[in-house]
Amino acid sequence: MESCGGVKAWTPLVEMCLTADAYISTIPFLMARIINIGIANSDTSYITTTGLAMIGIALFSLLFGACGPSGPEPIEVHKDLCHHCKMNIADTRFAAELITGKGRVYKFDDVLCLQAYVSDLVADPKAEVYICDYADPGHLTPLDSLVFVQGDAIQSPMRGNIAAFRDEKQLQEYNEVWKGIQIDRGIIFAQ
Repeated sequence: MESCGGVKAWTPLVEMCLTADAYISTIPFLMARIINIGIANSDTSYITTTGLAMIGIALFSLLFGACGPSGPEPIEVHKDLCHHCKMNIADTRFAAELITGKGRVYKFDDVLCLQAYVSDLVADPKAEVYICDYADPGHLTPLDSLVFVQGDAIQSPMRGNIAAFRDEKQLQEYNEVWKGIQIDRGIIFAQ
């Protein structure tokens, strides 16, 4: 790696290319820095070479870094709002998340809100659904890895009264107290 005026030429590019969003938001800053270093050293080839490399990295990041869902975002209690009912997400035992095929993230405070929102959507085959494991609050788990129980004793935020578990044995232990009904995810998300 070459150095230009004591500054390593590629360091800002590598550091800022960790995600497409971070990179795109810093393009004006980087372009100004590249031009200033090139002008200070009377090096137009530095400006051209580094500028072209930055454009190439930006295109690569956009093409391969923003190709759809990459897993759930953490739920921030009392900061994130439910996309359906617009209330603060206050209890991560019941929170859920939908990530569209285009990578847009929607957060919900209750499986009931997620269910209502999904029923109004056109099917998106690339969408991913994550729901928090009741026994591990805040841990978003893929829908296909969960088992569900519904009962009045569960008392979720919007009174959907559905709890999700990764482990069926844990569901059974909680359900000894709740006396709920184990339900199939196909019933919850029937369209």
